[in-house]
Amino acid sequence: MKHTFLLLCAVSLLALGTFSCNRRSKSELLYRRAESAFQAKEYQRAQRIIDSIPTGGFYSSEWSHKGIILNQRITLEENRRNLAYIDSLLPPLYKIRKALLPMFRYVQDSLYQDEGYY
Repeated sequence: MKHTFLLLCAVSLLALGTFSCNRRSKSELLYRRAESAFQAKEYQRAQRIIDSIPTGGFYSSEWSHKGIILNQRITLEENRRNLAYIDSLLPPLYKIRKALLPMFRYVQDSLYQDEGYY
């Protein structure tokens, strides 16, 4: 009876150790996949992988935290990409504005307005 109890305790400790290491490796693996997707500029895929990182457990919290930081880097890079795209659209729009501006009349009441309108 005593030996059976000790054997059962040893097996359960071994099982807990195995499952916790497996969870850590899964979290680390998902983080590494997300980081490689980020390096390949596949931002949406990287964010989906980050969302898959398990949040429970002691070992996975480290990788969850790193995933949050990576998610912030992804957001920053997406914003930089969007800003560059919008900046590339402005010069042609200014040319169109300059061509259309003579068709409008500028109105300003200097008594009440600092700036007028068209």
